[in-house]
Amino acid sequence: MDRIRILPVLILLGCLAVPSFGLRAEPGEFVPYLSVRQEYSDNIYFDSSDEEESYLTTATGGLIYDHKSERVTAKVDGRVNRLIYWKHDDLNDTEGRAFASIDYLVTERAGIGGSVEYRQDSRKDQDSDDSGLMRDSLGEQEVKKGDLSASYMFSEITRGEISVGYENTTLEDMDQDEEDDTISVSLALTRNISEIWENTTALLNFSYMHYSSDEEQDITYIIYPALSCQDYEADVFQLYAGFSRQATELFSYYFQVGVSYTDSTQEIEYVHRDYDVTFYEDDYSDDTYGTVLISGLDYKGLYTDAGISLSHDVRGGTGTTGTVERTRASINISRRITEDFSLTLATSVSLNTSEREIGSDVDNLTLHFMPGFRYKFSDTWLLTGAYRYTNEDDREADETSERNLFYFTIRKEFEL
Repeated sequence: MDRIRILPVLILLGCLAVPSFGLRAEPGEFVPYLSVRQEYSDNIYFDSSDEEESYLTTATGGLIYDHKSERVTAKVDGRVNRLIYWKHDDLNDTEGRAFASIDYLVTERAGIGGSVEYRQDSRKDQDSDDSGLMRDSLGEQEVKKGDLSASYMFSEITRGEISVGYENTTLEDMDQDEEDDTISVSLALTRNISEIWENTTALLNFSYMHYSSDEEQDITYIIYPALSCQDYEADVFQLYAGFSRQATELFSYYFQVGVSYTDSTQEIEYVHRDYDVTFYEDDYSDDTYGTVLISGLDYKGLYTDAGISLSHDVRGGTGTTGTVERTRASINISRRITEDFSLTLATSVSLNTSEREIGSDVDNLTLHFMPGFRYKFSDTWLLTGAYRYTNEDDREADETSERNLFYFTIRKEFEL
């Protein structure tokens, strides 16, 4: 089974690497690497009541290719992970990731780019990339996504960009499956307005997202074994504007605000698993308006980099069968102690909410706190480590889950 699941990663990695070999005459570098990560978690299922602890060893083999020239920037990154639990060896698995991106400067004014990614993972205590919701109940995850973009400099002070993306995510558990599809289009326009406000750029953004989610779950309807089938579709429009400003050589900040509109439909039916008879069905449609906020403050010093951000928007809620309104605040700090040794701190608070006529409402407050370090003790050896505390308060279910996780990773790169 492991070989079957990891095969798409290897195939995609090979396909993605092909274009890069044609660029070998230009500046580029292949970097194979091996790493071992050792961690301890006191709640590997991220369960609110039945906490299970375990040590986990993750062995990783990967290859990175970086290419930078006057007109082309490209990257290929592929890896295969082997997860070995010291307890609960039924969770042992092989997973991986393959990613490739390229940006090409067609002319001095115009550029195009794109990226593709394929990823498999099976850890139940991971958080979603988009919403920050912890994936505590659904197991196997498979992600496929790609995007294309184009940019154009209309003048020395005005630039426009358009991007189109697609993402497919499937989640599988013993009695519950979910498949999410996202189609997105975004437009961005920037203009330097330093003649009005020194070191300032005006920002205007419009985005459209079509999000669909299909979930099937085994249930008991009255006394009959049934299959609950939920379908959710939403069209999300977001328009927001603001500015970014380089206040000093060290400080910069940005602020954008706008509105969002969501038009959604939900359908549900209960089907007898043995006789394919529908016991119950219902549907519901709704449209809502909301706000969009994107803001932050960045500091880039000689030894210290720091960033503070606050945002609010609408996005896909993988694992919730629908979209969510996400409010998020985060702080990230990196402090370089020596040339090779640095300390890091990453902390965030995310609130995900959604009211559903069909299915359970979403009201989750999630806290992450992670201090760590990074030590490069030679050109090819790297040691990293961190402690990560996670607390999720499911206020709809009145349940709180928390986890303490410690890890160390040692990585060896090889020269070709």
